[in-house]
Amino acid sequence: MIRIISVVIALSFAHQAASQTNFYQCKDKWGQPVFSQRPCGSDAEQHSVTPHSQISTPSRDQPVATAPGESPAAEAETFSIEVTRTKRRLSEIDEDLDRREARIARYSDERDAKIAILKDKRRYANNNLAGATWQESLASEMQAIATQYDTKINSQQQKIDDLQEESRLLKDKLASS
Repeated sequence: MIRIISVVIALSFAHQAASQTNFYQCKDKWGQPVFSQRPCGSDAEQHSVTPHSQISTPSRDQPVATAPGESPAAEAETFSIEVTRTKRRLSEIDEDLDRREARIARYSDERDAKIAILKDKRRYANNNLAGATWQESLASEMQAIATQYDTKINSQQQKIDDLQEESRLLKDKLASS
């Protein structure tokens, strides 16, 4: 008896789940759509999807898809999804470019501050053998700092160049579609 009741309850839930699916749609801070099973923000819009009860085959009066296995509506949806992904990637690239440019500015400021400290120390070197050795040491240290930060800056600049190239290609792709 308990098995029969549990089977009836399970079938009831399965029927409800198959008959309608509810979800919420919101927009994130970049304006991209976000979908969730719970309200995802103050602008949440509730939607529901009801699956078709049976799969139909096209009749003679209905147009047949030009691509094998794909209808024109499916092609349009696939195209729309691809455009959305491309736009999202462009947004990610813009954010990454901003972060990397800020990182370059920070590296430049750190390098300049460290070299300024060493230049101040250099002024205290006397005109004797110990002072000359100390000046040489400070000059070597300044060169090492400059090389260290130039390497970091060049690495970030190379990544920026790569991202700008990817962005250009994606924009060309969007323009041609």
